[in-house]
Amino acid sequence: MTIKEEFMRWHKSHPNFMTPYIKELDVVDDIVIELSKGEGFDYKPLYGVSAIKKTIDNFKVVDKINNIDSNKPFQDLDKAQYYFKKLKVRLEECKKNKCEIKTYG
Repeated sequence: MTIKEEFMRWHKSHPNFMTPYIKELDVVDDIVIELSKGEGFDYKPLYGVSAIKKTIDNFKVVDKINNIDSNKPFQDLDKAQYYFKKLKVRLEECKKNKCEIKTYG
């Protein structure tokens, strides 16, 4: 089973309550980058970009990559997609440079 498949299985019981619907996924090593959609408290579209690291038996949300926050909300899909791509590039650079990745918990 691929990391994407494992993540999709995990996500079914662990969706983000604000942005539960996945629009895009990508993987860099053992980290899933997710662009998801939902509805804000004002009932307007809300998008979230997150990095989630695969552990031995679970997934953990990445808090920071080289002390830069990795998860962000957006009200504009174009900005969310831009950040999704930017986060992927940052993770690929991090892979080459062996930078610090911190998860919650």
